[in-house]
Amino acid sequence: MSFELGRTYSGYEFLEVANQTRTTVAYRVRNQLADRLELLHVLSQSAESDPQRRERFMREMRLRARLLHPNIPGFLNATELNGHLVLTTELIEGRPLAEKLKSGPLPCREACGIGAQILSALTCAHEFDIVHRDISADTVWISPQGAVEISNFGMAKGLSSPQLTQAGAIFGNASYISPEQARGASDVDCRSDVYSVGALLFHMLCGRPPFAAKSEFELMVAHVKETPQPPSAFNPAVPHALDAVVLRALAKDPAHRYATSAEFAEALSAASLAPPEPAPVPQSARSSGMPLAWIAAALLSVFRRH
Repeated sequence: MSFELGRTYSGYEFLEVANQTRTTVAYRVRNQLADRLELLHVLSQSAESDPQRRERFMREMRLRARLLHPNIPGFLNATELNGHLVLTTELIEGRPLAEKLKSGPLPCREACGIGAQILSALTCAHEFDIVHRDISADTVWISPQGAVEISNFGMAKGLSSPQLTQAGAIFGNASYISPEQARGASDVDCRSDVYSVGALLFHMLCGRPPFAAKSEFELMVAHVKETPQPPSAFNPAVPHALDAVVLRALAKDPAHRYATSAEFAEALSAASLAPPEPAPVPQSARSSGMPLAWIAAALLSVFRRH
């Protein structure tokens, strides 16, 4: 590791490793001068010698400094510490959404509420032409109070930024990746994030992502070629209005999705407020030819006699 736990470097006391990926390490630290806990991000030792990954990390610093939103951990500082480039942000409290989903699907209202907070944060990012490119159950965190925070802007891309991704390079979580990302397109825009949120919303509603496969390659092929089933096929509690919203977000062609995350959020809000659908009439009642009112009156008469 780049830093030794228990030691203090230039006023930052390193407490524990909060998260580690192939390219970055996030430490839980105490800023002694400010007397607060923070999250300190640094490139892993293997990534630090890669000029492209170093440049991408520096780009993340510049992008994060522009984003001010309650669902995005606040940028605090970017500096050099003990010979390493570091980025400090507000400490994320809570746990990844992936842990919460291990218990199964969420109630529709809760899933929609989480989705709305994600889309609100992305609307802020997209206004600055920043595409996240890695929305997943692992990069969305839920606080004990139910607040959502989006982490890992390391794969984020400014639409006007110099191109660091080679054609054919693939980023993102294969369970939620957009078809254009799966194909290795280098010119993805905010509609790619719309697709990923749609896939994550599907997971929240159904307890599983829209596609299942034995390998990441097969998953990516499914995103490109297979038509997802409506969420209600796995969870009958999902209303048809919500089915329609999720399936539009998961359209293969970006032109057929919601054009913006704000438009997606508006449709999601309308679907979540739709009145519950009536329960289906039992087949026996439909086939008897008797009006439902007569059936109800007959049953009530039996109950009164007993």
